[in-house]
Amino acid sequence: MFIRFFRNSYIQQYIVFFVFAIALWIPTFLNPPYIAAQNPSSPLYNLLIQLTQSKFIWAILAFVLLLLQSLFFNLILTNNEFIRKTSLLGSFIYFTFMSHHASFQHFSPALMSHFFILFTIYFSLNMYGKEDVLRDSFRLGFYIGLASLLYLPSIFFLALIFSTLLLFRVTYWRQWIIPIFSFLTPYLFLFTYYFVSDKLYIFKSYFHNFLNGISINWPYDGMLSIIISIAYGIIILISFLHLMGRKHEKNLYFRKKTTFFIYLLIISIVSLLVSTESMISFTTYIIPISFIVAVFFNNIKKLIWVDVFFSITIILMLINLY
Repeated sequence: MFIRFFRNSYIQQYIVFFVFAIALWIPTFLNPPYIAAQNPSSPLYNLLIQLTQSKFIWAILAFVLLLLQSLFFNLILTNNEFIRKTSLLGSFIYFTFMSHHASFQHFSPALMSHFFILFTIYFSLNMYGKEDVLRDSFRLGFYIGLASLLYLPSIFFLALIFSTLLLFRVTYWRQWIIPIFSFLTPYLFLFTYYFVSDKLYIFKSYFHNFLNGISINWPYDGMLSIIISIAYGIIILISFLHLMGRKHEKNLYFRKKTTFFIYLLIISIVSLLVSTESMISFTTYIIPISFIVAVFFNNIKKLIWVDVFFSITIILMLINLY
């Protein structure tokens, strides 16, 4: 079964994971989705998308980006002892959730921004136990700034930086101020570019109607899609309840860093609700969800029924994709 295979130590994990990833994306490679020529939420996307109009190239690039992010996400979990050092469970869960429906399999601003969100998570967790975090504070603000240039709703994750400083009891005032200035640094360069080229109206347009409404769209395209979504919802709910129920049995190190991901989940959901983006476009909430499910799958002792249920769900997902 999938869970048992990916949480054990085998070199074959990487081969099977790569084959599994390609299998999920074959329909997208054969019929690449439409790529928007402009995106009102991404200044950098609008510059990059001019490089080529080939839908196939953008589909390949999206696949490679997601593959690299999955491996980086797994590294974050193993380095912080959430899953076994030799496990590939984090990569498997993250890639599966980010690819579980055809609507998610495309080159998008949110997908690009995930790299910098993951960097923010990596350095945020590394701050725990440090006395001097000035350099880390600068990095966090700068990464969120870059993420928001790729996908403007990422601006809400500034709240994650200050939640982290509060959670890890960082009290020195400079370490609270520095992220603000480092966050503004990329915007200063972008503003200067548009000012020099006499295109400030474009800069202003990115913030126009940003908080204009709520748009939550989920890709229901048939009964099978609904069944798969319900199955994943059950897995996520059970994983969350298991994590919260066992959280206080763990040491302070685990509790603090688990709380960090809970903050990330809350901020992701709130950001989705107050922005104009849909659940298909604003996929950052998948990162904390993948963490919750990966930790559950890593720690559960009676694995057989959970593994069977999840494996059946994946088979249904493959049928739906094809």
